[in-house]
Amino acid sequence: MAYDSAGTMTAWSLNTYKYDAVGMPWEVVASFQAGAPSRWTLRDLDGKVLRELKNNAGTWSVERDYVMRDGTPLAAVTPTGTTFLHPDHLGTPRLITNSNGVTLAFHVYYPFGEEATAVNMDAERMKFTGHERDLGILTSAADDLDYMHARFYNGQTGRFLSVDRSKASMQSDRPQSWDRFSYAFGNPLRYIDPDARNALDFANGLVNAIGSNVLLGGGRVNEGNLDYKAGQAVGDIASLFLGAGEAHGGLIAAGGALACEAGTIGGCTPVAAPVAAGGALVATHGIGMTITAAKNILDSGISFRGQSNDTGSSAGNVKKLTEAQLKEKGIDAEVVKQDLLGEKEAGHFDLGFDSNGSLTLFRSEASRSRQTST
Repeated sequence: MAYDSAGTMTAWSLNTYKYDAVGMPWEVVASFQAGAPSRWTLRDLDGKVLRELKNNAGTWSVERDYVMRDGTPLAAVTPTGTTFLHPDHLGTPRLITNSNGVTLAFHVYYPFGEEATAVNMDAERMKFTGHERDLGILTSAADDLDYMHARFYNGQTGRFLSVDRSKASMQSDRPQSWDRFSYAFGNPLRYIDPDARNALDFANGLVNAIGSNVLLGGGRVNEGNLDYKAGQAVGDIASLFLGAGEAHGGLIAAGGALACEAGTIGGCTPVAAPVAAGGALVATHGIGMTITAAKNILDSGISFRGQSNDTGSSAGNVKKLTEAQLKEKGIDAEVVKQDLLGEKEAGHFDLGFDSNGSLTLFRSEASRSRQTST
């Protein structure tokens, strides 16, 4: 194991690591694979792998294409067929199946990402929290490292290979953040780290949703962590009201300026036009913010299950949340239900998470019982 003067790991377990001018890892060289085919990837703007390519002595071939949902890998399309990846609450693919639903592999991990089951069940690279794992030796975990974009991560030690250069992750009131090599503040069951710069939870999701809605969709980060998605769902709902309030205030300001100009025969001329233009601009932004938040809710936030003519299970694979769990996440279930459904219908629904991590409203058992009895 070797480090450079900046504290960045340059060699570990037969591998050497190369970094660019700003400290971003860009190449892994395995000494035992000299002359072997090289692996290349095409990525989206968030650094997620879309396609794997192999270069064998100048002959290129497509190894697999990934299908993503909100940054979480759901399927891999290869020349021999399609495999489906079933993630847990952290976005870690646990169950791997084929097109017929047959189980190909089932992965179990220790809290910090080291695999507890056999490492040679399959060659799938998408591992802990949906990040790709460098699998030099398929029959051993000795060289396994997770590529988390800004840094490499070692699940066996629970530490990154290089220093966290992001000031955003340093918190004076959280000693766990002072260790610049640590992962997820030492709490990997709650937090995830999408880009190795900052761990995410409910509060981060709330701030990201409101901030991105203010920017009309800019800076939206969708991840597989349920706490984070719950925060985004609440942030989207809050953005609806913030946007509507902003639009209302802008329209009042614009209307008042125009009315003042018309009623005083020019007395408001110096300020009427700028105020009216500013009010119209504020109202336009508020309307855009409201539309953006509503679209996020419809696309990946809150969905509705269990219509009045349902005959099956009301919740299906939805995990109902207790009042204590909702309170811990900062969610007032009654407010959410009344805002979306109205006071009359709110009592007929419960709140929970579905298998995709989306905050979901579904018809309650008590409501279904009343429907059946009538």
